[in-house]
Amino acid sequence: MTLAKLFRQMAKGGTRVQVFGRGFAEGTMNAGLHLESDPPAKAIVVEISNDPEIATEVLAEDPTGRVKYANTIVRLSGTGINWVLVRAIWLAIEALWPTVAYDEVDGFDITVNMVS
Repeated sequence: MTLAKLFRQMAKGGTRVQVFGRGFAEGTMNAGLHLESDPPAKAIVVEISNDPEIATEVLAEDPTGRVKYANTIVRLSGTGINWVLVRAIWLAIEALWPTVAYDEVDGFDITVNMVS
């Protein structure tokens, strides 16, 4: 799973983004992005982690066992969250990889249709 592949899929789906501040560490990569039409203040940080400790922590909360064999976590964060951008990221991820969504409020009961 790579950020470049995610951003290409978003562009293929019609969402053009500006990317900045890419970072890489062992098992983790991240970048800030915002829609081309938006100011940087509406940026979201996308973090893709293959760190087994992070995955184990999140996956332990799945009571259904649906994600038992998952090995990658994608986290989104930001202060001025643009829900159009969140939805575009989510749809690109789902188009590229088998996905089970999770958020800190709704747990594993969230769907893309719940995103504003």
